[in-house]
Amino acid sequence: MGQSFLKTKLSELDEFKSDPNFWRFGFGQGGPYHKWLVSVNEKRDAHDFTIEERIEVAELQQMGLDYIRSRGRETEYTKAARGQILEVIESDK
Repeated sequence: MGQSFLKTKLSELDEFKSDPNFWRFGFGQGGPYHKWLVSVNEKRDAHDFTIEERIEVAELQQMGLDYIRSRGRETEYTKAARGQILEVIESDK
């Protein structure tokens, strides 16, 4: 369940991270990307996710914030976080 959520939300983030409206509005309330952040925040303490999945949900949230600062460009942080998230997505549990 957590793997599927992470995969979906990472894909969504990849779709909008380079959108100038994302850099302008970020995850601000009422903005087009606020719902993404809310959905990620709700899963940080999901009881049906493993501890590893919950950790990577937090990493995904931080990646989103980093993409605002970098205007959608990969940073050392986003590269490392992406690798960790993909490991969890691809793991056999």
